[in-house]
Amino acid sequence: MKSIVSVGILLATVAGIVGVVVIGVGLSGGASSGLSDTAAGFIILGSDFAFIVLLALLKGVADVRDLLMPPAPVVSGVSPTAYPVSNHNQAMTIDGSNFRSGASLTFVNPKGMQIESAAPKLTFVSSSQLIYQFNNGGEWEGTWSVVVNNPGGQSSNPVSFTVTAPGK
Repeated sequence: MKSIVSVGILLATVAGIVGVVVIGVGLSGGASSGLSDTAAGFIILGSDFAFIVLLALLKGVADVRDLLMPPAPVVSGVSPTAYPVSNHNQAMTIDGSNFRSGASLTFVNPKGMQIESAAPKLTFVSSSQLIYQFNNGGEWEGTWSVVVNNPGGQSSNPVSFTVTAPGK
């Protein structure tokens, strides 16, 4: 752990110096320095990176990559666990962890077809809960599954639920 802290301090120091140097160049050069608007991006990048590394050290994170690449979403359950075949929206609550705003869903019906969620029907409640207006189109009774896809490409484990014939 001591070596990780040492590397973190070194990275934070380098990032902080880079941020200060870019700020210094940007402030002293002014508009005539030839710096584009991207110089402002470098200031933010250097400062933000230093902050992330320092935050990791304060939180005792053993691997700074955990802050730069958030953990994948995990689905613990879907409720209710059964839906009747219907051509109407039915509220589906998806519980778990590490959900991010902007997430999407992928459903797999009993025939193995993947169906992507419709963004207007998905509500991000929190990092541990999503609500979707599920509509099975009045078809495909059987076992379905759903996966949560976070922005950035990380996907959760699949969780199964059932679509039952009318009246069951």
